[in-house]
Amino acid sequence: MATETLTLAMKFGAADDKKKTVSLQSVRDDITATEAKDAMDVIIASDAFNYEPNEKLGAAITSRSVKTLF
Repeated sequence: MATETLTLAMKFGAADDKKKTVSLQSVRDDITATEAKDAMDVIIASDAFNYEPNEKLGAAITSRSVKTLF
């Protein structure tokens, strides 16, 4: 049996001039660029992260498939 996991990786510029990535698993496969940007805006505005994300650099959905043999 094979299972697939979709992950949304959102890349941010941070206050310390470094790049950080926040990844969320089990996302829909039909997320739009607008939805990803909106989610990133919420993360930036939340002030929940110590590294202070302040710029949206990009987002991508990756797929991971696992086939269980036994």
